[in-house]
Amino acid sequence: RGVASMEAKKEKKKAPKPRQESAAKKTNLGDTATIKRILDDAAIHVLLNADDLDYVEDVSLSNLKLLIGFASVGASAVSHVYPATFPKNWWVLLICCAAYFIGSGILQLLLSFVELESILLLSGKRNEPKGSGINVSSHFPRFQEVYTLGITPMPKGSLMLPFAPKFRLQQPGEPPVAEEPGCAQKSWPVNLFFDEDGDFLEETFEASVREFVLAYETSVASAKKTIEAIGLARKAARTGVVAHVAVAWSHGCAQGAVVQKRAARKGREGRPSNLDSHALLLHAKGATSRRTSSS
Repeated sequence: RGVASMEAKKEKKKAPKPRQESAAKKTNLGDTATIKRILDDAAIHVLLNADDLDYVEDVSLSNLKLLIGFASVGASAVSHVYPATFPKNWWVLLICCAAYFIGSGILQLLLSFVELESILLLSGKRNEPKGSGINVSSHFPRFQEVYTLGITPMPKGSLMLPFAPKFRLQQPGEPPVAEEPGCAQKSWPVNLFFDEDGDFLEETFEASVREFVLAYETSVASAKKTIEAIGLARKAARTGVVAHVAVAWSHGCAQGAVVQKRAARKGREGRPSNLDSHALLLHAKGATSRRTSSS
């Protein structure tokens, strides 16, 4: 009985726990900031959930920002606890204030010119080979009704985000941003995911985000296959050209060797030998001696 009860407990632990249904999220339909935060949180949940798309977050840039923030706060703390009174500690205050403002300025620059509207940085899927990461951004302006989710590639990780392609909202009359390599965006009216009372239809929104991301993955995979096929075709063409040049060169060398052999053979046949030259010389001497005797 004891063994059977232990096995039953183990099976109970291994059994998947049923998903607890959370209370419906509700908001004021005029509060666009809260609506954006709810939609962003739901999109992040779909991307990072192990039972769903199962992406891995890239926290390198976040760790760097934390390091800069702690260093700035530490500099301000040193300025307070340094064991000297003003004006003897003026140089310490100057260095600490400069370090604090430099750190704050770096963080502000990262937020304003690097991260922009980014809500999540991903390094790839959990059980797949590490490849190019992606930057997920969202756009929902104040007093508007269209929510836009964008994906841009992040080839070298979050620390190289300043050099990665930036999310750019598609404006009317401009070429589709989705046609750019590795970039995609999708817009939805928010009234599809909130009812008249402000209740958030979370499952409907998550299904839309999931469909969008899966379509993006399919397009990226097909683009990679196309690039690989083009590379193989170019390599085969280069190999064929090199082989043709090598064959032509070897054929030319063979033709040159044949010509040289023929020329050498003709030279040997047309040039008199040493014996023939000696006979001609004796004949000439005999003729000369006969002319002398006759005269």
